[in-house]
Amino acid sequence: MRRIILSGIFFTLTVALYFLWQYRFERSPEFPTYRLADLRPRAGRVSGVEWSGGEKDPAITLRVDQSKLPVVTRLEFPGINAVSSLHLRYRITSGQLEPGKEKWADGRGMIEWHSDKSRSTWENDGFTSVRHDSDSGIVECVLRPEAPPAVPALRLENLGTAGELTLSMFEATVLREREIWRIGRWILMAAWIAWVAACIGPVGRHWFVRPALTGAVSLLMVIFFVVPGPWKILHPLGGKFQIGPEIRNIQPPPTNPEIGNHPAPKLESVGKIPDKGDLILRIKHLVELARPFLHALLLFVPALVISCLIGWKRMIPLMALLSVAIETAQVMFGYGFDWVDVFDLFNDAIGIALAVLLYRRLRKLKSPRLASLLEF
Repeated sequence: MRRIILSGIFFTLTVALYFLWQYRFERSPEFPTYRLADLRPRAGRVSGVEWSGGEKDPAITLRVDQSKLPVVTRLEFPGINAVSSLHLRYRITSGQLEPGKEKWADGRGMIEWHSDKSRSTWENDGFTSVRHDSDSGIVECVLRPEAPPAVPALRLENLGTAGELTLSMFEATVLREREIWRIGRWILMAAWIAWVAACIGPVGRHWFVRPALTGAVSLLMVIFFVVPGPWKILHPLGGKFQIGPEIRNIQPPPTNPEIGNHPAPKLESVGKIPDKGDLILRIKHLVELARPFLHALLLFVPALVISCLIGWKRMIPLMALLSVAIETAQVMFGYGFDWVDVFDLFNDAIGIALAVLLYRRLRKLKSPRLASLLEF
């Protein structure tokens, strides 16, 4: 009966996390939803950039000609000021786009986050990349500057040696966090720690301390590697972010239609965009060969700590659940699952096994202080 109740609570917490995440953001009532039609009047003329479609639903194409020179353009949002988060919906395609020598030399879209104090300094936040013949379909995500608030601008680059990229649909909506997320996440975190402690049961003389500490360690693992996870760009857990209906009574400020007829300043590519996300994710991007080691280390450290708190036999089911949760979250966020992820699970198991071996070695050391820490 106890297992059934704990399983039901786990299912309830998982559902609560899903809905809290999907309803984390809502539209800011101060800004409209910006589309390409709103950005086009301020674009100016750029060699290699072509606009097509009607006035209400235009598309923009960046085409590399025989000169093989990169094509770069920047589109500013009319009447926007510094914001903390931006929801994007877009569809980008590429046709015969041959990438350059560098890994990043293809077709890509990014948001420039300009400091509200100095427009001469900004951060580049890449949200898509295409090459050859591809179609992203309709994608949505939430972008946030590293130093909020900041003023966003849309930047498109075709750095290939031939071919074109086309942004055929684009919507940008300024967001704010809902109150239900701000309050509900703390309740959910406390409930997760309580659930872990209940699963473990009494341990040692101070029966509630070690289970609670174990719950706290596992909660940190969930926060950093499951949800929200190590990624800077936020994606919905399948489906869509529920940001509410569009606020129709807000219109972008009028723009001078003559601006788009003037030549725009020539822009250079920003080059390689630094990897985003937390430290471990950046190291994985920097050194691909370190991926197996990092995955083993990712589970080894918390597995060893939890083993010292509650013993290795109680640790294994909890760490196995966390390992599966990490890969499941990646699938739900749209990163897919392949043989590389199977290899990651294998390395997770190695990290857990190494933690058990080291823990058992520590138990054999003749140290009264260490024995008191590892006594259950």
